[in-house]
Amino acid sequence: MTGCSVGVAYCYSSSDKVLLENDATLQKILLRLRENTSTHAFLPCLLVCKKWYSLAMVVLQAAVVLRNQSLSGFLKSTRLPLSSKSYAIQSLSLLLDVAAGDPRSTTATTWPLDCLLKDLSKIIAGDMQALRIFSLRVDHQPVGALDLGSDVDIDRITAEPGFPASALVALIASLPVTCNDLEIDTSGFETYADGEHLCPQIARMLPGLTHFRLRIRQLCPCFIDLPAQSSCPECQGGLQVPLCPKLRSLVINMELSSVIQGGVTRCSQLPQTRPAEKRIGHAEDDLQKSTPQST
Repeated sequence: MTGCSVGVAYCYSSSDKVLLENDATLQKILLRLRENTSTHAFLPCLLVCKKWYSLAMVVLQAAVVLRNQSLSGFLKSTRLPLSSKSYAIQSLSLLLDVAAGDPRSTTATTWPLDCLLKDLSKIIAGDMQALRIFSLRVDHQPVGALDLGSDVDIDRITAEPGFPASALVALIASLPVTCNDLEIDTSGFETYADGEHLCPQIARMLPGLTHFRLRIRQLCPCFIDLPAQSSCPECQGGLQVPLCPKLRSLVINMELSSVIQGGVTRCSQLPQTRPAEKRIGHAEDDLQKSTPQST
């Protein structure tokens, strides 16, 4: 691009003006700028003119990062009439804290994590059908960061904060088929009731994923939905088509938060998990047969 600088002004050539008048080109420029700057540095793009505002707003809303308080505000704004904010989101990252609290207290926390996630799952299922990237990271709020009164005994504060896994199950179940980059990192803070099982929801997502990172408290072979047929002598037929043909990276972190008692455990033995366990065993046999032995 050519031009002359006069203070902060810039003189564009006719070819430059043609490019900048093209919506697609301008949106690509704004997207590249958004990818390499903070939200604060990107905001002046909204103030150039009405055209820039409309295009920059789409770019700004395409990649959203929310924490507990901002997630609460986001959920309230999406309930407003004619709100189209959620339709534009292509990347959603949740950086959330689960607070420790007094087990004997009947006072609800300011932002109960399970309620936030369940409300968000309804919005994702209804309005975020273009979502491509989803990331959930949960950490605990240190006791020292809590606003405790002088009459509160810190020894009564639970050493293991958590949130119901039912909210996580609902959230993963709400993700659209367009989502191909998934991160679920609860640090192990989700707590499972009898019969709750996240693995089938993971299995539903795997075939369409390109990148997947996982750290949860409970896991079993059902998170990989293997076909019944295999090259194993106990099964009929040959190897099937790849289960995850698009997958380029897979990370399963088995190290939970230091405040969690114990490590990753196996999911409850549900009747529907047993066939999957058998298929997992056959797949391991297949892998051993197809993997060259090192010498």
